Amino acid sequence: MDYSKIALTMAIGDRRIAKKILEVMDGREMEEGDIISATGMSPQDLRRILYILQGENLALQLRTEVNREEGIRRVYWRLNRGIFKEYVEKRIREAINLLSKHAMDQDSTEHYVCASDPSHMRLPLDEVLRRISSGEDVVCEVCGAMLVPENKEDEKYTIDDMIKLMKEALSLIKDSEQL
Repeated sequence: MDYSKIALTMAIGDRRIAKKILEVMDGREMEEGDIISATGMSPQDLRRILYILQGENLALQLRTEVNREEGIRRVYWRLNRGIFKEYVEKRIREAINLLSKHAMDQDSTEHYVCASDPSHMRLPLDEVLRRISSGEDVVCEVCGAMLVPENKEDEKYTIDDMIKLMKEALSLIKDSEQL
């Protein structure tokens, strides 16, 4: 299985840009200006993405050549294909750990959410009590609806389902190694 698009998408957060970068750079050392020309990205956007990838060790800045006479600096990059699979596994494990911690938090703390749209706002019980005791309104800051106790069972089921799905993904990765 090719983990390149998955790894770059996880790091960048945009599947289309990850695909574009892969199509242009895959397996090749390239000069930054050539990548800009091939992708149509602005120099600032491309540098931001390359430095994100470098920070995750998914891209390597190989060398910089400076032509002092012309005042031109050329920077050469290559994708670090050797760690794409490990990166995907690591990020999935991190997500599982975060979800597990969130599930434990669900068990130990009661939360209040917007009655109109729970994605608007979520506050732990102690924050709701603090606001009430200080005379503040305890309503959604987005739409003004009342805050109501969160349905823990629905969220716990969703979290458990996501953890199960991610563990299955890790298992598939391990199984693909054995083929």
